[in-house]
Amino acid sequence: MDPLDVLFPDQIVASRQGKAIGHTLIYEREVSSTNEVAHSLARQGNPEGIVVLAERQTHGRGRLGRSWLSTPGKSLTFSVLLRPPIPPARAPQLTLVAAAALAAGLRTETGIPVRLKWPNDLRIGGRKTGGILTEMAATGRTIDHVVIGIGLNVNPDPAGFPEEIRHMATSLAEAAGCPLSRQKILGAVIDSLDHSYARWLSEGFEPVREIWESLSDMVGREVTVREHERVVRGVARGIDDEGFLLVEASDGTISRVVSGDVSLAGEASSSEAGTGAS
Repeated sequence: MDPLDVLFPDQIVASRQGKAIGHTLIYEREVSSTNEVAHSLARQGNPEGIVVLAERQTHGRGRLGRSWLSTPGKSLTFSVLLRPPIPPARAPQLTLVAAAALAAGLRTETGIPVRLKWPNDLRIGGRKTGGILTEMAATGRTIDHVVIGIGLNVNPDPAGFPEEIRHMATSLAEAAGCPLSRQKILGAVIDSLDHSYARWLSEGFEPVREIWESLSDMVGREVTVREHERVVRGVARGIDDEGFLLVEASDGTISRVVSGDVSLAGEASSSEAGTGAS
């Protein structure tokens, strides 16, 4: 492996002692799904903050039943176990917490203008470089745990992506013009996620909303959202205080979108292009 692709989990763990996220890091060459491993650890009673990282997933998955693609040794595919003391209705906000944290952390570490597409895409120049899959386990009105699955294209060559997604995917290295250290990228995004998670718990969603909208790749643009049987078209105006997408129709009415598949005018429809999480 190129030295920039080598990971040293022990060094990351040593720097994370006393922190909420990353105090324990499980690093595997291959798993069925990092999200599934994290769920299993949660059911065994393990504390929040464990990070499960794998070079390859045999059954990785994304939103809306899609599969995830990643390049072993070149991408970062990991999941974070959390146990937030919140009602289940707030759990979907964690996707946006993670997205804003990752974009901010990557911008600080690399200087690359990573932007966000609701609800879970990280993009550079309109092409996807990362994604997030959040899953919750709850009993009644009580959350047992939440798992956030994250996939980042760090150093893969987009020319090696499947042809059907090649035009929609990119990597951090392609944007930077040179390979980047996976070790530094992983440390930076864990640090940023740890900070954002703590702030969200103490201050609520408003600071996250402000950061997310400032980094959005879609506010002010025409969008089409397919939400189950409903299709919403209009101009994206941001997100509300719960994290729902706000879309303004031509007659001025505002629709709140809870979940769905978003397409931006002039772009191909959403895809789990080239990233691998969960």
